[in-house]
Amino acid sequence: MLKNKDIEKESDVTSTDDIVKNDMRENSIMRMNRRTFVKMAGVAAGTLALGGGLSQLIPKAQAVRPVPAPALTMYVDRLPIPPVAVPVSSNYYEIPIVIANHSFHRDLPAASTYGYGADYLGPTIIAQQGTAISVKFTNKLPLGPHIFHTAIDTTLMGSLDGVSANGTRWEDENRVCVHLHGGKVQTAFDGGPRDWFSPVGSLQANPYPDAATYGLMDNYTYNYPNDQYAAFLWYHDHAWGITRFNPLAGLAGAYIVRDAGENALIASGAIPSGDFEVPIVLQDRLLDPLTGATIYPVAPIPGSVHPLWIPEYFGNIPVVNGKAFPFFEVEPRRYRLKLINGSNARFYNLWFAGAKGPLPFHVIGSEQGFLPAPVAVKELLLAPGERYEIIADFTELAVGTNLILKNNAKAPYPSGAATLDQIMQFRVKALTGIDNTTAANLLTLPATPQAPVTPIKSPTTWKEIVLQEVMDPVTGSPMEVLLDGVHFVDTLGNTPLITETDGATSVWQFVNTTADAHPMHPHLVPFKVLDRQKFNKVKFLKAWNAWLLAGRVGPRPSVDAYLQGKPIVPAPEETGLKDTAKSYPGEVLRIVATFNKAIAQGTVPARYVCHCHILEHEENDMMFQFEVV
Repeated sequence: MLKNKDIEKESDVTSTDDIVKNDMRENSIMRMNRRTFVKMAGVAAGTLALGGGLSQLIPKAQAVRPVPAPALTMYVDRLPIPPVAVPVSSNYYEIPIVIANHSFHRDLPAASTYGYGADYLGPTIIAQQGTAISVKFTNKLPLGPHIFHTAIDTTLMGSLDGVSANGTRWEDENRVCVHLHGGKVQTAFDGGPRDWFSPVGSLQANPYPDAATYGLMDNYTYNYPNDQYAAFLWYHDHAWGITRFNPLAGLAGAYIVRDAGENALIASGAIPSGDFEVPIVLQDRLLDPLTGATIYPVAPIPGSVHPLWIPEYFGNIPVVNGKAFPFFEVEPRRYRLKLINGSNARFYNLWFAGAKGPLPFHVIGSEQGFLPAPVAVKELLLAPGERYEIIADFTELAVGTNLILKNNAKAPYPSGAATLDQIMQFRVKALTGIDNTTAANLLTLPATPQAPVTPIKSPTTWKEIVLQEVMDPVTGSPMEVLLDGVHFVDTLGNTPLITETDGATSVWQFVNTTADAHPMHPHLVPFKVLDRQKFNKVKFLKAWNAWLLAGRVGPRPSVDAYLQGKPIVPAPEETGLKDTAKSYPGEVLRIVATFNKAIAQGTVPARYVCHCHILEHEENDMMFQFEVV
């Protein structure tokens, strides 16, 4: 094991940030020097994975044991609709974070979950462009243990192994942190992973001096300026070391920003609104058939660097808005459905299956606003963290018709085997009033900001970020997933992986050398998907690994020398502004963004994170910090 004194020899500790960084690094490499291991892995054949995805690389004898799905009758529970949040006073909200008692299905008993407010998941917050709001979140969860405490792996970064001042084990305490996903906010209100706070009555203080919640506190007030065009955001927990657990426990909710263009569209009656605008939060669960509780399985591997971590969480029961296999009654009219992929790791390729074949629908918006024009599709692929708005037109369907929302995306995506076929049912009931909305193909959507102009290619305006899986040379099991060959803790403080100038436009190129698709999410900035392009993964990895082995000495290998074919333009539904995008295996994903600091940033450094939104990857180590100066 690397001792403190060994860490201190590696670099001069000159600041509080560096001291904290080294403390965290020791926690994250409890069994070995992980930076050294990356070099070792470049030598050992097969340790830097070139082939199958993480889940496929767990030794068969030690694979996660399957959890049998409870025998549930489909389509007996009505789809719950999250309530709209009500402010306590003008533009001020208070939302407690609580233990809820929730049943996922009629045939299952209620079990403990977490929730924003009184129940599983949280209320939908609706804000207006340019009108700032404040939301006070109070952590009223019990001190501990965490609802998934048996799955907490104390070898992972941010797990805080040890005993807190009140005698509770650090990792067992119910720490929380609220991130507004897609929000343009100051660093202090972004809800970065280290900005967590403890439950009421805790004696556990946040130890990170650069954290917005540094010190002892059990609540935090987030200021959201809503300085952006109409957007479909969501808020969810982001607490370091337990991000993969807290949203699964129920800490997520929708957040809508409306602007004048959208308000006019609603007022005119051209677009479905009110009861006909419906959030659809997609998740998957392993549910205990006896207790109704959510199960988070572990795969103990003796000798593994991370004995309890699993590469991805895949449930065998689909859950929509908190109910398994729900039904939703619709009238023969148009509906605006707001889709959120809130799963830890599962992709969904969705379509409406009917007796006469798939029902076409129109995509009208993605995460950061409306598309240039409605896009007609028969299916739609969503990665974890992605959101899309669609118009589903049931006008021509007879009363009594049933449609099934189905999915055929593999897990892991795109080359896995497992899938969840049926998600929920739509039942057509009698029309209660005339539908005066405009047919989706005739809709004129509100103008959205123009995408940034792609800068001329140069080392300062085009950045490459390499996605890479690392294997444990002792056990042969997955050890971690890295971005650019570095660990998250090495990009903290004054050593961000990428530094952007305020107002500058850059292209980020995600070079995916893994076998899985990864949804990449930079905080702060909306972006446009520029294109994707295939590359020779084997040859590039050979050069990349040699460069890592040499200690990053000499020219950095560029993927440009290994590109294949022509750039692939994004799908029509990807042409709007986004905040999460799919990086496919063996391809370069290029996004273009203008890096403007959030308004009134002040003297606090504008530091944010970028990470994979497969939560098990994000927490083991597929995340880095960037800074806007």
